[in-house]
Amino acid sequence: MNKLLNITLLLLYIICFNLDAQDIQDSVVLRIHYTSQMRYSEEMEKLSPDEKNLDIGKHSSHFYSRWAERNHDIHDSVFSRGGKLEDYYAAIDKSGFPHSKTRFNVFKNYPQKGRLTYTKDMIKQFLYEEPMEIPKWKMLRGDTVIAEYFCKKAKTTFRGRTWIVWYTMDIPYHDGPWKLYGLPGLVLKANDIKGDFIFNCIGIEKGKMQPIIIRKAKYVKCTPEELEKTERLSLSDFDSFVAKMGYSKMQGFDAQGRPLVHKLRVPCLLEYRLKNEK
Repeated sequence: MNKLLNITLLLLYIICFNLDAQDIQDSVVLRIHYTSQMRYSEEMEKLSPDEKNLDIGKHSSHFYSRWAERNHDIHDSVFSRGGKLEDYYAAIDKSGFPHSKTRFNVFKNYPQKGRLTYTKDMIKQFLYEEPMEIPKWKMLRGDTVIAEYFCKKAKTTFRGRTWIVWYTMDIPYHDGPWKLYGLPGLVLKANDIKGDFIFNCIGIEKGKMQPIIIRKAKYVKCTPEELEKTERLSLSDFDSFVAKMGYSKMQGFDAQGRPLVHKLRVPCLLEYRLKNEK
């Protein structure tokens, strides 16, 4: 009887393990830490800081905000205990992790080779898939050292922006921050020539086999063009954006109790898909 029970428990364990394994397609073997500075609208005078991670697995990779991931973990922890929004913000303040303003994720070769999955949090969670597109690189003269790695220089114009990057051939991964990849080595620094977006490697560590997975959420599936329209609307007409998200008009007030007026802003995007709207 005990032998039969042990066999039954073993079979249940194997079944449960296999079900979990189906969700985990890859695991982190290398983690690259970047600082990032980003401009969200043309009117912004100072770039907004953040920290990013690029998790590289055997078959895929995941680029995301370290701050946003920590914010998500705190959010889940607070609300699982019945907490409220003010409890969440209080926990954020205590955590030492600032509130991230760059809540997007880039999964390369995910869910399969040659595919890219992109998610973004803008009140609702948006998700699209697209074929991976390798930027057309031009090798430039120049070299430097970043994070103790010898780097070479390259340039590309990709979806409306011109980028200068530094990559190292000492780390044999053809990956990099955001959608910048396809060089004979790992991109450790990237910036567009306008100075709107900057990614700079500050450290590299071996992965601890953490799973590379998409966080579970009720995603609104869309196309890249549809997401760009929504991003533009969030800056150019906030009230219409909020209505599109399914909420009534939100009225905020300043310290003197005066109603806040959302000013028209020109979006500053990592990429431009829509013609004649840049």
